[in-house]
Amino acid sequence: MPAPSSDFRPGSPDGQGSPGDAGPVRLIKRYANRNLYDTGTGEPTSLRRVEELVRAGIDIRVIDHETGHDTTSEVLVGILANWVGDSPTAVDISLLTSLIRMPDHLLSAMFTNDQRLEDLRVMGEHVRLLSSTIDALLWQVDLVEPANR
Repeated sequence: MPAPSSDFRPGSPDGQGSPGDAGPVRLIKRYANRNLYDTGTGEPTSLRRVEELVRAGIDIRVIDHETGHDTTSEVLVGILANWVGDSPTAVDISLLTSLIRMPDHLLSAMFTNDQRLEDLRVMGEHVRLLSSTIDALLWQVDLVEPANR
């Protein structure tokens, strides 16, 4: 199997995706010595730098250089562990405990909240459209009304 390119796209056997897919995913290679290599910049990288990429909204995929296995989840868990380890709070510990005890419940709640947020966005757009329509109608009524007086 050929190694994925630096602009790996999920959802297709060759990793290049299809039209309409999300943008490219930054490919990070992980070597046996646990060193990380960012194929997007062509330079060695660190877990902190990968965290910065993720926080900046860049999707990543981490591939073991020797086996080709996807180790993205392992790296993301490492980032979370570093984050919680830096300054653990009761909320962090509670969140992680809940994730371990009830992963499906927590993920379902997160998805539900995302769906509610999207529903609110759509509703807001409808309200803006309705408001614009009402404004236009009132403007037309103001133009016609003085002519009828």
